[in-house]
Amino acid sequence: AGEVEAVDTIGHIEMRMFGAFRAERDGFPITDKMWRRKKAATLAERLALGMDAMVDRETIAMELWPHAEFNAARNNLYSTVSRLRSALGPTPDGKSCVLIQNECIGLNGDYVKTDVRLFEQLSREILGNRMGARGPHLVELCLKVEQLYAGPLYVPTGCNPTFFTRMRHIMQSKYIDCMIRGANAALEENDLQSAIWLVGLRQETAREDMVRCAMRVYGAAGRRRDVVELYSGHMHHLREQVQGVPEPETRRLYERLVEGRLKRVLVER
Repeated sequence: AGEVEAVDTIGHIEMRMFGAFRAERDGFPITDKMWRRKKAATLAERLALGMDAMVDRETIAMELWPHAEFNAARNNLYSTVSRLRSALGPTPDGKSCVLIQNECIGLNGDYVKTDVRLFEQLSREILGNRMGARGPHLVELCLKVEQLYAGPLYVPTGCNPTFFTRMRHIMQSKYIDCMIRGANAALEENDLQSAIWLVGLRQETAREDMVRCAMRVYGAAGRRRDVVELYSGHMHHLREQVQGVPEPETRRLYERLVEGRLKRVLVER
């Protein structure tokens, strides 16, 4: 399996964008006075989300100042880039953490580490066939993702949120995919503790494949009450939000796990 880089690297800028936005330089939080003014933090997150590709100035200017005239937005961007460079400071070898090439801007990936980038590395190893993660190693990787994903991707205010919102949905979907993959792998290894941990999402999800996965895990653990509560809560969510009902596959699984078991108990009596 391929190695993944750690976020906690001394001598680097560290940005965390899951749940909330936080940034540190050499292990110390970057202060609000240096950081929050004139959208420097928003610009940093936008660049960090595109770490493997430079972003053109026009795109960033229109996203961060959607209601300003183009020239005004460009001037705002120029001053914000300067402020961002000052906030991040130079690299240990005297270079800038903010890279500018022609009409594009980016972050120096050799010195700026982010939770999103580590999340992407882990999820590629978990969900891709190339690395071939299996068994306990796959479960371990999924547990790392669960720990890393502190909440949905932070969406800043005061700008056009379209890009950030789209990235939030992409990250959330990958997170759930990883949790399903890990829980199923844990069940195969008869590791019920890890399986239960992986299906205990910190936020609600309407994805039926996740609901079914959690029901199978709780069923394997003999936690019938959790199966009933999960299914009932899911039905309530569907009625309230989309005026829908569970998919037939979900309903059949519930009947097999709960109603079928109840019938066997009654017959045995």
